Amino acid sequence: MAPQVPYKIILETLPDATIILDPQGKVHFMNQAAERLYGFRRENLQGRPLLTLPEDLKDEFLKVLAKVREGEEAVDWETKRLHKNGRVMEVSISLSYGQDGSWAQEFFIESSRDISGRLWWREKMLEVEKLTILGKLSASLAHQLNTPLSVALLKVERAKEALGSQSPLYQEMEGLKENLQSLRLSVQNTLGFVRKPVQERWPVELNSILKAVTTFYEPAFRQKKINCFLDIAATQGVKIYANSSEIETAISCLLMNSLEALSKGEIKLSTSILNTRELEISVEDNGPGIPQDVFSNIFEPFFTTKHYGTGLGLPIAKRIVEEHGGYILVESQEGKGTAVALRLPYLRTKDV
Repeated sequence: MAPQVPYKIILETLPDATIILDPQGKVHFMNQAAERLYGFRRENLQGRPLLTLPEDLKDEFLKVLAKVREGEEAVDWETKRLHKNGRVMEVSISLSYGQDGSWAQEFFIESSRDISGRLWWREKMLEVEKLTILGKLSASLAHQLNTPLSVALLKVERAKEALGSQSPLYQEMEGLKENLQSLRLSVQNTLGFVRKPVQERWPVELNSILKAVTTFYEPAFRQKKINCFLDIAATQGVKIYANSSEIETAISCLLMNSLEALSKGEIKLSTSILNTRELEISVEDNGPGIPQDVFSNIFEPFFTTKHYGTGLGLPIAKRIVEEHGGYILVESQEGKGTAVALRLPYLRTKDV
């Protein structure tokens, strides 16, 4: 005859938190896995109602017990339980019903496991799926808009030339041109965000990139009467291993953010060598700053507090910098301005 193994020994070997309940829902037994998961000592729960059950879920739990008693299954039921310290836990529970003439006639077995990690990954995968769909839709729309916008800009420029600067319509055409340029930049930012990472890189002098970007924005600085100071002596002759057009895009996103934030004021573009591996590119402005209640959202795609913004400037810059082995830091104070720092690896002389 095979030896009989006490059920408690079997339950102790189970990896899931297992609790045996009497018909009234009081604890008869709990294994070590349940002690570890919920933080309670079994002797403190013996004969007591299930203290791991949140108050607002008690009625629901009793209804589930009744259904299980009637033969319904309760497998992998996602619900909540309480840790001894009061922390609410996301758990997956399976309930089963049994009868034993030697003890209380009937009993329930609750097996549970922590699924907070599973739920976190599920939410992240849903976010990725949504962003993928949104990215495809955005890319399709941006591609459709890009060509007609370019044609419209060309025609507006020709109309301006035909009208001449003395025409009363000249300034209206200039305003239309600026609006079209802003819209095209938004479209290009959208395309930049959904594009695949560029793999081709080479040693390129950092300061030449920074000078090219600031030269491009000089007309916009003059128009808004914004002073842009360039302080890049620290990186004179320093090279980075990068795709120059990508780094130009990242810097352009930061300058455009500052331009849009300022009605007047100053922008400072500066560089510094942090250590033997990293350099920093900083774009500072003395604009209104970022409100604290939205600061945590600044890297979310399409999140913006501007009337005409796309919410893609910082996400694009962040992705480009990270693709180049760096990272981005943002400091902002309401009423005083914002400073964005891009930190990138650079090539030392012996590496070039």
